[in-house]
Amino acid sequence: MNNRIESLTSDTEMNGIENREQRVNGMKLSTVQKMQLKNAVERVLHVPGNYTGGVLEMTIVVDHSYEKEEISTYIKEIVSALKGFGEVFRTVRMNLVHYRREETIENEVVPATYLQMGKCFESYTCDSTQKSLDPLLANLKFYHARSKLIIAILKDIEQVKQRQQTLHSLQPFLYRKLILMNEEQLQLGNELYHRLLLDQETL
Repeated sequence: MNNRIESLTSDTEMNGIENREQRVNGMKLSTVQKMQLKNAVERVLHVPGNYTGGVLEMTIVVDHSYEKEEISTYIKEIVSALKGFGEVFRTVRMNLVHYRREETIENEVVPATYLQMGKCFESYTCDSTQKSLDPLLANLKFYHARSKLIIAILKDIEQVKQRQQTLHSLQPFLYRKLILMNEEQLQLGNELYHRLLLDQETL
């Protein structure tokens, strides 16, 4: 890939950094998370056959369980961090998914600069209803197959009700493009996929 992101800090080095900074900063994107996100993005974009150049199409998922001020600040920092990762993020086709409730998932195309300025959250409302990954991943598979990178910011990145349904949604490509994260942890889609497979084998 021509627009290669700068070399990354190793997993070993990142794992040696304590998570205390994340807890202190709350919904701020900590130094640790920036390194973790950079590493995850690098892995996703370099999956064979995924991104091969040109304008990058990507998707960001917003869990409406967060308060408006929390998620708006967090998204601004994520988009700013992405733009600092390399030229490929200077011009992107950005999709925004609002995960309001399990039965209410809304999709829209927005300029990345609007996310940085917080303009996409003017009518945002918080809904703390518990949400699982099942309906969200089904939506992403159906509506966002063209996205080469999907970052989902979720209160709970491990809540799965229907294991088989989730595994079906992750196949054949979604698990390779997906990054799940919140202020405390980050998980690649393939890590989720293999964990669910392992759980299934132990039943």
